Amino acid sequence: MKLNIRFNKIFLLLKQYFTENLNGQIIYWSIMALLFTAFDQRGFVLIVLYLSGFIFTIQLNSKLNKQTTGMQYFLLPASQADKMVVSFILNTIYYFVMTILAYVIGNMLIIIIYHSILKIDVPINWDLFQFTIPTLNNGIMQLTVRNEFWNILGTFASIQSISMLGSLYFKRNALGKTILGIFTIGLLFLILQFLLMDIFIGEIEFFEKIKWLTIIYSEINNSSSVGILIMKLCAFLIIPYLWLVSYFKLTEKQI
Repeated sequence: MKLNIRFNKIFLLLKQYFTENLNGQIIYWSIMALLFTAFDQRGFVLIVLYLSGFIFTIQLNSKLNKQTTGMQYFLLPASQADKMVVSFILNTIYYFVMTILAYVIGNMLIIIIYHSILKIDVPINWDLFQFTIPTLNNGIMQLTVRNEFWNILGTFASIQSISMLGSLYFKRNALGKTILGIFTIGLLFLILQFLLMDIFIGEIEFFEKIKWLTIIYSEINNSSSVGILIMKLCAFLIIPYLWLVSYFKLTEKQI
């Protein structure tokens, strides 16, 4: 399989997108910056990043499922590989960078408005990529700060690859059907985990199973053993696999 990727075509597609959507993008990211000025807590920012990025990808590819706009899109002088690269740049790299930029601008506005103008001492959160872990060491509780940049970026890229495939696969109501598909797969995976726990641990109550799963996933995230690292690597390899499946789906739509 040969992917025909041409950087000049990618540049032209990006130029076309921003030419058509520049005003809307300026308004959108201005609103996001103001939103992060009011709510700059780490958990809120990450929820907005994941959820809004998911919706952005669905809307970005929604025109492919319409007969008129879809036909115009496929007639653009660029290969499907070029279009997939542009979609990846917009929904993953561009959206992630712009969200971080909106977060930074939001915090700068807090400094200007609250600290400089209103003279109000409001705490500023610059800890978006920092996660504090309480650990017990010789009976003394200690706080360990861990950088979560790559985990956050990997999670975001995973969500975007899933939403990209969903937007290309479902012809109508792609957003709702993709969410329903994720929920169904997650539910089946949870049931499978419960069945495995019943086999290896024995029958325990529902909330005890949830507690066990929480401990297991916490150990996976905090462990650096070779086996855990291999599991994490396999999880990240799902991302390019979904991109490849999305490419074949896009090619199939053109046919």
